Amino acid sequence: MGEIVLIRHGQASFGEDDYDRLSDRGVAQSRRLGLALKAMGQQAPRVVCGRLRRHRDTAIHCLAGAGTVTEPEVRAAWDEFDHMAVLRAAWPRYADLAALRGDMAAAPSPRGFFQDVFTQAMLRWVGGDHDAEYAETWAAFQARCRDGLQRLQEELDPAQTVLVFTSGGPIAVVMQALLNLATPAALALNAVLVNTGVTRVSTGRQGARLLSFNAHDHLLQAGSEWVTHR
Repeated sequence: MGEIVLIRHGQASFGEDDYDRLSDRGVAQSRRLGLALKAMGQQAPRVVCGRLRRHRDTAIHCLAGAGTVTEPEVRAAWDEFDHMAVLRAAWPRYADLAALRGDMAAAPSPRGFFQDVFTQAMLRWVGGDHDAEYAETWAAFQARCRDGLQRLQEELDPAQTVLVFTSGGPIAVVMQALLNLATPAALALNAVLVNTGVTRVSTGRQGARLLSFNAHDHLLQAGSEWVTHR
């Protein structure tokens, strides 16, 4: 039985010009995960990541923590959706990041304000009524992620493990496919995914099956402040 280990990237640089860069905490989270995988005797002859910088950097720091030097195989199927494009389509004003930062700063809860406007933008995207406004529709994103999972299933040898460093969106779509969830439930799962959280999927004759979701004991052991979601 093969195993696909889906790993969400470490904490990125929320609120900065380059969100795609890991924060110092994100680097440390990634290394802690590597140490945990090493302690469990995790052997990963294959490592895959999406094309985003935070995917590759999480992989590199995690592998360093595990005492391994491997260059990840990059696959676009595991890219996150363009969250800024989704936000701009619903809120054209926020094409200017300065406007978004200004509105957040003026709100009683800046993070709460962002979560509210982003949730509305996500609901608009997944609703399907405005597909012509998006370079990648929700349906296309789902298909891309499912195809990425299927390709790995077909390639894995029995008892082979692959680590996949990706983002919350693809992991949520995989959960949706495996558990036959409606879109609102998939979005709810996406909202609780932890940075460097680990989701395990087994593969075999009967297809892919969920083993565990969003495990992050490697962070809790260091303290609750290590548990982040962006």
